[in-house]
Amino acid sequence: MTILNLTANDIEKITELYRADFADGWTAEMLKSAFDGGRFFALGVKDGDAILAVITVTVGYDDADIEGVVVAKKSRGLGIAKALITAIEEKLKKDGKERILLEVR
Repeated sequence: MTILNLTANDIEKITELYRADFADGWTAEMLKSAFDGGRFFALGVKDGDAILAVITVTVGYDDADIEGVVVAKKSRGLGIAKALITAIEEKLKKDGKERILLEVR
């Protein structure tokens, strides 16, 4: 499994993944605004052009908020979410973030 940085170029595929399970998930407009704001990033796992999983994060001065973790139904139970969270933790620690918050519903 390879974890990749996702960019604003991936917005359409990220929103497709969210729409599959969350009627009130990130919209394309929300993602564009977040990416444009410069304090937001996303990591994901792809299969060809399809995004199988995504984790989105907004960073502050010394903390970060994990905004969402979504895994496609067909890819659940494979440890992808755990791998994404571990990758985020490592990246944020390296970037000097002292606190990581997870937003859930």
